[in-house]
Amino acid sequence: MTDIKYAADSKKKVKILDESLSTEAAKMDMPEAEATAEEAQETQRIDELEKLVAEMTEKGDELLANLQRERADFENYRRRSQSGISEAYANAKADVVIKLLPVLDNFDRALNNTDEEDPFVKGVTMVYRQLKDILAALGVNEIEALNKEFDPNIHDAAMQEEVPGAEPGIICDVFSRGYIMGDRILRHPTVKVAK
Repeated sequence: MTDIKYAADSKKKVKILDESLSTEAAKMDMPEAEATAEEAQETQRIDELEKLVAEMTEKGDELLANLQRERADFENYRRRSQSGISEAYANAKADVVIKLLPVLDNFDRALNNTDEEDPFVKGVTMVYRQLKDILAALGVNEIEALNKEFDPNIHDAAMQEEVPGAEPGIICDVFSRGYIMGDRILRHPTVKVAK
């Protein structure tokens, strides 16, 4: 719209056209074909930009999806690695303890037939207790077997014998002690079962 300003100096009213009038006139001087061509170019440019935005959005979504997949794969790998490390540590610890169990058995045998007042025996008993404390700190516990009901999943039966006054299926003697670490049996106790 054209703004018209009136000058109040003189009695004649003089119309002064605003600057916008001159630009409007310039547009009117342009041929209609040029204006249509310019609008078509502008529309084409807008379409190209919209297409480019759509392509970039699609590419961004694709990259985001790839990044999320890679992150999930990495988290799975990290969990598997951590699980593998924990399992390897538990296996290594169990292997070392299994190799120490014969030493513990030898201490038991040596201390069963000795004089408890001998200073040497007292020293060996202290070493034996220290070894048992270390194993307990590692989570190693002795499997109680004597006077318990025989369980083939836990105990190894070396023999069966009729024992007066004992119920059938009850363990009446332990030949070698069994040990467990967590839920893993390191060595089954070898036992004698009453018939």
